Amino acid sequence: MSVYLVETYLVQKSRVKEYTAVIRKIHKSLRRHSAEIPELISYKTFTVRTRGGRFKFTELFEFTDSVGKEKFVSRFSETGWLRTLGRSFHRIVRRPASSTWEEFLKDMWFVR
Repeated sequence: MSVYLVETYLVQKSRVKEYTAVIRKIHKSLRRHSAEIPELISYKTFTVRTRGGRFKFTELFEFTDSVGKEKFVSRFSETGWLRTLGRSFHRIVRRPASSTWEEFLKDMWFVR
């Protein structure tokens, strides 16, 4: 059974271009290295502009199961290309608080 990890965070308007470049690099790297991370079934990102010039971003990871999720997370400390991507990402975005799939679906912007 698939397991989902949803992360939601805000980015200041002044950092959106930089964020977009990093996300493109993440998508490209995950596709390029897909054979190394078979536990990751899909990775999607969503964007919405909020009031006050900030942007809300959501990442949706789909894993084969909970063991696959844990395996993927552990790869960030073991795999150079993932570690580099993580550092680039967290220079722009503060570490997000994880939320549940149900919380994600309750977000009004997602269902509009």
